[in-house]
Amino acid sequence: MDLSDIIDRFRGPLIGLIASWGANYNDASEIAQDSFADAYLNRGSCRGDWQDPEVFGAWLRGIAMVTLVTRLGRAGLIDRSTVGGTLITSLLGLMQVTQITDSFDSGYHLLDQGLVPMILLMAAMLLGVVMATGKWKGWQSAEKTVGIIIVAVLFVLFFGESIWNPMSIQKMKTHVESFDKARHSSSSWQQWAVPTVWLQQSGVTLDLSKPRALFQAEIKGEQNQYILGTASRTGLVLPADLSPVRRPIYQLNLKVDPFLRDRAFMFIEHDEFAIRKLVLLGQWQEGELDLLESRLLATIKRPFTPESVNLMDALVATLLLEAIGRPCKDDSIRQQMQHHLVARQRTRFKMGVRNGGFAAHMRLDHGDLSSTSVAVELMEHYGVPSELNIMAIRNFLRPSIVDFWEPEWTAMKVATKMRLEGLAQVPPLTWWDYVRYESSIEMAIVFALLCFFATLGCPNRSTSSVPIQPPVED
Repeated sequence: MDLSDIIDRFRGPLIGLIASWGANYNDASEIAQDSFADAYLNRGSCRGDWQDPEVFGAWLRGIAMVTLVTRLGRAGLIDRSTVGGTLITSLLGLMQVTQITDSFDSGYHLLDQGLVPMILLMAAMLLGVVMATGKWKGWQSAEKTVGIIIVAVLFVLFFGESIWNPMSIQKMKTHVESFDKARHSSSSWQQWAVPTVWLQQSGVTLDLSKPRALFQAEIKGEQNQYILGTASRTGLVLPADLSPVRRPIYQLNLKVDPFLRDRAFMFIEHDEFAIRKLVLLGQWQEGELDLLESRLLATIKRPFTPESVNLMDALVATLLLEAIGRPCKDDSIRQQMQHHLVARQRTRFKMGVRNGGFAAHMRLDHGDLSSTSVAVELMEHYGVPSELNIMAIRNFLRPSIVDFWEPEWTAMKVATKMRLEGLAQVPPLTWWDYVRYESSIEMAIVFALLCFFATLGCPNRSTSSVPIQPPVED
């Protein structure tokens, strides 16, 4: 489109729109003319394809609004207080809307969407300071300005915590090393194990004295097999710790019963510690390892039905195969596991739930962090399926405003995302990805800047020495 095409297409509707805002026909025509010129000359700044009539139309309407407000301000028909007050109300109202509509957002994002209301609120507060310039005198000005700044800082600390204080490797290391109480028994151990294993694989040196003390207390007490299995996966278990462990009766069948060959484990997580214990003690014979290998492979290859497939079972079996020195190299299993992962990812929008994660069971319509963490770790062993939506996984694992209150889940989420980004088949993030997927934050910044521009473009009556006269009618 050239300028003449733009004028022919938009002139009538734009003049009508400006007139609906309160301008007379002559003023509306002049404002439309100025808006056409500004929009066309600055078309390179238009977000999106300016050749698209819908995109350029939205761009043109925004410029017309700014032009009208600026023109009225210069004419003395409106002042900074009027415009600023209206825009502050709009900013606060939009802030509330963004908080509500976040539950209905079906798009993908990389950053915490709590930044959107933070930007709008900060803009409203700073706009209030701009409006009050010249009205407050002496100590009153200083006190109110400092008060607004303090409130603004508090809101930044609250809404922007994922930006100024994210979960770093050092914070994750501190969290892992301070694990001395399992508030939710085996669930807490599983949450702790995810960042612990990732840090160990990343070469970070950990002081696990507190987790070891907690593990030894479990050895002396209940001896929950799920906890013992998780702890052995992280390297906490040493041969010296095994003497107090009560030997389960099923351990005999685990080793020597040939009837179990090619039979999948029903509760592999429950049996994990018993298997790892025998590995540590060096009590597996070659024939027994053959039997165990067949059972572990059968656990991974069990039929693909909603009732039988469990991603955690597949991961535990995979790790146990590596622990006994017989890693899975079967290409058919790799293809089957990739098929499982694609089927478990949930990308369909569900209100109030982030999409992109992996479901614990086929019948569930939403993903959860535990299953997503397991799925990403399985990708390290079986590869990343080409049909998988990587950006959806990143959306599921993005920061959240509640991360500060849930350090266990946050460490687990960040470790999972780090593991995902470290996979060779996952393309690295670029600046264009942030531009593409963070349109809400970008538009909040643009709207805030437009509000400042419109407010500062109006005269400040309180500081003007010349009274503004009303327009003279012809």
